[in-house]
Amino acid sequence: LQNRGLANYIRTGGEPWTDPSWFSPMIEGVNFGVFTFTFRNCLGGCKEDSVQSREEWILDAVAAIESAASFITVDSSKVIVVGTSIGADAAVDACARLLDSEKATCIGVVSISPGSYLGESFDEKVNEVTEAGIPVKCIAAENDTLSANTCQSVEVEGYESIITEGSAHGIR
Repeated sequence: LQNRGLANYIRTGGEPWTDPSWFSPMIEGVNFGVFTFTFRNCLGGCKEDSVQSREEWILDAVAAIESAASFITVDSSKVIVVGTSIGADAAVDACARLLDSEKATCIGVVSISPGSYLGESFDEKVNEVTEAGIPVKCIAAENDTLSANTCQSVEVEGYESIITEGSAHGIR
């Protein structure tokens, strides 16, 4: 993402993130390590919806956080997890599961368009995470009703709900 000027050479298809103007300016002298992944059986979209696949997707998120935190150039005490749609739920669910783990620590979560899609209660997981002192931000469009309602369902210290105009879901 830091080399996002190359995005047009890497991706095609008219998605907004293929246009470098979609990104905000980089902060001078600040570097970010970004680790992205796709949930198992979800290339092109997560179509299978079973209890088993939802549990596997949470485990995928846990494994992604542990993997990213294990890289030699990563300070594992500074991992922030960001997810969209089912990834928004998985970000909170995985950080909650890692609370007692020594392998990786989430210091913050950003959930974009959550909806308790993975069978875990978003508000309960946010409560677990914020009680551990980990801040959570939730972002949704007002007319993406399920996501907006999910974001607005939580009121605890360390949590912020941001509702934007429109109906776009996820990073759209």
